[in-house]
Formats: sequence, C-alpha cells, structure tokens
Amino acid sequence: MTTLRYAVVTSGKLLCEVSCSPRASIVVLAHREDGTFGYPHATYHVDGTRHFQSLGATLMEERGLPRLDRAVSDAVNVFALTIRSEHARRIPPMPAGSSVYAEIVDVPDSIFGHGQVRISTDIVVPGQAAPEQAFCEKVMEKDLPGTVPPVRITIWKG
Repeated sequence: MTTLRYAVVTSGKLLCEVSCSPRASIVVLAHREDGTFGYPHATYHVDGTRHFQSLGATLMEERGLPRLDRAVSDAVNVFALTIRSEHARRIPPMPAGSSVYAEIVDVPDSIFGHGQVRISTDIVVPGQAAPEQAFCEKVMEKDLPGTVPPVRITIWKG
C-alpha cells in the first residue's frame, strides 16, 4: 500500500501536509511544531475513527464515521485548519524536498490579506460538493489525485 503525500503551500510556505494511504488512513499535519510533542494533526482511520492530537494529547476522538474501505454516500470533513492572516506571515519557508509530494496545492498569497483562511480536507463523493464551512466563502478547491476514497482540499476565506 503506497502512501501519497500532498502539500498545501502559499508563497513557498508549507501550510499543511496531507498523507493518504488508500483505504487505510488520512492524516492532516498542521505545519506548526508543538515543541517536544511534534506537529498537531488529525487522523481519519479505516474503521471510521477520527482523532485530533496536539501537545502530546488526544483533544478529540469521534467514532462511527464512514469507513475508508467502503464507498461514502456523503462528503465527510477530515479536518479544517484555520490560519489567521497575521500568523501566515510567520510560517517558515517550505523545507527542501518538495519532490516527495504527489501534488502541491498552491494557495494564492493574496487571500491572506486580512481575516482568516480555512483549509478543509474532506472525503468526497465524485461530482458532489465538499461540506460547507460556516461564515466562509469558497476560494478554490482541488481534488487530490490517486486518493481512495477521493479527497479534496477546499480553501475558504472568512
């Protein structure tokens, strides 16, 4: 089973990384290190369990979501990462080695002018919309090639 890695970037800065193992797991890593404990992340497991971890602890766990080894009938949000404009300016440049990514989703720097940007990672049904994000306007979306089930990155401004 091959794990595919995808990067979401703006102006050469890595905002988050999405790793997809077909029919096994989807992991979203926020590119903000928590010192000793590494990077905050969300993991969606094959059995339909989703958890969020940061600062060395599980902050939330949800069970009973659609399984990854079966077709989904409705879109499911894996994780929505919110980045405030003032924080985006402090994100360090993307590390060398961008060739490890199957795809790079390039977010226009202009949308970070003020307010906040939300990066939503969703399991989708082909031809259907990703789940809406409250109080946000959709800026762009990109289906990640080679993902099973299909995964989409949607960028929202709010």
